[in-house]
Amino acid sequence: MHNELTKEQTLLSVLRGKFASQFAKRFGDMEPHIVDMIIKGALVGISDEQFNQGMARLLAPGNKFMPDISEFQTWCVSGSWWTAQEAWQRACDYSNLTSEKLAELAAMKPVDFLKQKNKITTLTKKAWDSVNYLVTQGSMKEAFSQFKSIYETYLAKAQMQGRQQEWYVPPVMISAPKVEVKNTVLLADDQEKIKSLTAQLMSEGMKWGEAFKKAEYTVRGETRAMFGGVV
Repeated sequence: MHNELTKEQTLLSVLRGKFASQFAKRFGDMEPHIVDMIIKGALVGISDEQFNQGMARLLAPGNKFMPDISEFQTWCVSGSWWTAQEAWQRACDYSNLTSEKLAELAAMKPVDFLKQKNKITTLTKKAWDSVNYLVTQGSMKEAFSQFKSIYETYLAKAQMQGRQQEWYVPPVMISAPKVEVKNTVLLADDQEKIKSLTAQLMSEGMKWGEAFKKAEYTVRGETRAMFGGVV
């Protein structure tokens, strides 16, 4: 029965096997126990899940260059974190979503939300909000430059804290109350009718006050006080 390889042994085996010439150039002058100590020290605090993420990137097809040990650490910790360039593009796409689509995302169940391609991370949203004023002004080059700097600063801090990438969920938007305009429109129509009928009655010889009172009663079925008095 074979003993299972440790993370340190697994990483060393892959580095020596896949990147033989590069490994020899970088570590050939070191004593084997020194190399073992460097590898072991670099993996302190790296969980099995994080290690597997780093190994998946190391073994990815097309990866022809051996990373520095510190770079491999970053691969393990960052996992599936977006690069600044990818985060910027996702943020640009997200900013073009309609309010209806944002409301739809906010109302989704988590299992359905995770299937959406239009979502962004909380870190991306935070960095985007910081440069949105530049985007509004049309200064896209400056906006991207500041976004990249802010995003990478946040990313480094998140990685050092061992945090995992989180998705930004838009808040549920409260619908604005509908304005009731029906009464206002009817009131305006009534006033025009009363005004017209008052003028007609006055043309027939009726005094203004009496004509107005009769016109109002004809249109509204009642008379109302005006100018603080009673008609």
